[in-house]
Amino acid sequence: MLKVKIISGTVDPLYDISNAARMCTNTQDKNDIRTRESFVRARIRNGEENLLEHAYVQLEISGISRSCLQQLVRHRFHVVYSVQSQRYVDQSNAEFVVPLSLRGTTMESQFLAFCGVALDNYKKLLERGVKKEDARYLLPEATCTKAIITYNFRGLRHLIRMRACPKAQWEIRNLAQEILRVVADKYGTDFFAEGLEVSNTANTKGLL
Repeated sequence: MLKVKIISGTVDPLYDISNAARMCTNTQDKNDIRTRESFVRARIRNGEENLLEHAYVQLEISGISRSCLQQLVRHRFHVVYSVQSQRYVDQSNAEFVVPLSLRGTTMESQFLAFCGVALDNYKKLLERGVKKEDARYLLPEATCTKAIITYNFRGLRHLIRMRACPKAQWEIRNLAQEILRVVADKYGTDFFAEGLEVSNTANTKGLL
């Protein structure tokens, strides 16, 4: 099942971003959270997204497919990835993400059966002494993976802009929406998504 967990991050991103912005103009912080958030949102609307680089968040993400991962790592803007390696980690107990269009249909069980055949053959190769780095070539794109990802808030905003929008593919859209929800819950604000078109239709049924 898709899971996003915050490992660490800037304690008070609004304060750090606001403080940096006000230093530029030598203005005083009013020490009011609502005023501070309004000020930061105004800076973002004004195109001053570079200020978001003063704050960061580190996430642990699990339950996404390797297919989703390939979309995710295309975003190299203010982000660092560490991904669980299929070369070194035994995938014999792998789980699979079922495409949304197949869930609840007669094809769902067939899809999982096909994945199961690939996994069985993977394990047979390991039993015959084939290295994990070679046996992994049999694994489907649906195979689940996990990663630790560090975004500064500008990189986070870029991800939300590109992948939480209605036009994004369903799995990475669900991931981007969940990241937005988790980070916004942590800090009590979604200021970093100011002005972005974010889809409000999600399907996070997870693994079947």
